[in-house]
Amino acid sequence: MFVKVCGITRYEDALYAEKLGASAVGFIFYSKSPRFVDTETVAHISEQLGPFTGRVGVFVNEDPDDIRRTVRDARLTAVQLSGTEEPETVKQLDGIPVIKVIHVDNEFEPSCMDRYNVSAYLLDTGKKGSYGGTGIPFDWELVRPCRDRGRIILAGGLSPLNIGEAIRTVQPWGVDVSSGLELSPGIKDHSLMRKFFQIVTRESNCESYR
Repeated sequence: MFVKVCGITRYEDALYAEKLGASAVGFIFYSKSPRFVDTETVAHISEQLGPFTGRVGVFVNEDPDDIRRTVRDARLTAVQLSGTEEPETVKQLDGIPVIKVIHVDNEFEPSCMDRYNVSAYLLDTGKKGSYGGTGIPFDWELVRPCRDRGRIILAGGLSPLNIGEAIRTVQPWGVDVSSGLELSPGIKDHSLMRKFFQIVTRESNCESYR
């Protein structure tokens, strides 16, 4: 299963995520986020990770040219669009793998995903005035019909306490975790990270998931 550990701000956390088998680590380039990290720091982390660990930059309503520049300078392998970006923005990022965040609330309609041609969709908790990082799960039953619309990455308040149930309920292609593994914003708890990966591995391999 694809697993992204997001909100990385320190090399030691990125390295431990890689050691545990993370498919990718995520870096937030949204200045209003408590997990914001600058391009220079990300470039330093990126160059020390192995070739098989993805480096995903998280952006919110950023100019496509600025995104391309950051991808180059920070040595990113993909981008995550977490704002209200239109499909045209995705087109302008042609050649770069894109994950589009879809915010899920009680008015969510799976058909909204059909507007985008992206590598994967990340389903996160919808909250007015927020672009993610709420640490709050949403009703997973709302997104069960989304599995036929492409690669689904489940996010929103995931932690070792609920990841097993989340995987069994949604059966996503991947999962994304940030605040549920933290000591404080941007600082990961390695014990929680280890527990999280153990549960993901167990659930991914169980007969009911296959």
